[in-house]
Amino acid sequence: MATVTHYPFRSAWDDALAPAFGQAAGAAAPGDVTLAVADPADATMDVHALGFNENTEDRVYASIQIPHTLEIPASGNITFGPHVHWTFISDPADGSTVIWKMSYVYAKPGLTTATAGTFAAAPSIVTFDTFTAETGVAEIRKHYITESASDISIPVADCGPSMMFMFTIKLDTTSTVANGKVALLYVDYHFVKGPAGTYAEFA
Repeated sequence: MATVTHYPFRSAWDDALAPAFGQAAGAAAPGDVTLAVADPADATMDVHALGFNENTEDRVYASIQIPHTLEIPASGNITFGPHVHWTFISDPADGSTVIWKMSYVYAKPGLTTATAGTFAAAPSIVTFDTFTAETGVAEIRKHYITESASDISIPVADCGPSMMFMFTIKLDTTSTVANGKVALLYVDYHFVKGPAGTYAEFA
């Protein structure tokens, strides 16, 4: 392999992505809803999203692979910050709340049994910040991003390039928003990245 010269770099935040339509429907499945209606001349061009109902705890199953750009310090923990991107497909009642909840497991990859991480048998749970609809404000089709109430902190030894999170995301029944109001757009995990990739191919 050719010799590689390494240069100083600046750490920066980035996203690992899980688009809503790239996720598998859960036991209580969100529905396909219309976000934007096309010109009547071509009704096939409507824009759709996944609509969630809070009283059935609609949910989807998904995975996220963390890129090689993950900054891995010599010791300590690595922080991941889950976020939910979502919108209203019709205006909510004033003061109604939207609360997302996520369960997750993670593991780093390995080429052998000795080096491969193990997904936990029981998931950890993250609740996201509560969104409260404002009074007298049109909120339909606004692009909202909601942070997790707490970050995910994982020991360096359990992290690595191409590590994966398997997770379930749902609209929790503690939400007070009415059914047929909320649509999921994306879930992402913020992480601090370092170089453009790893120095070694698998580490």
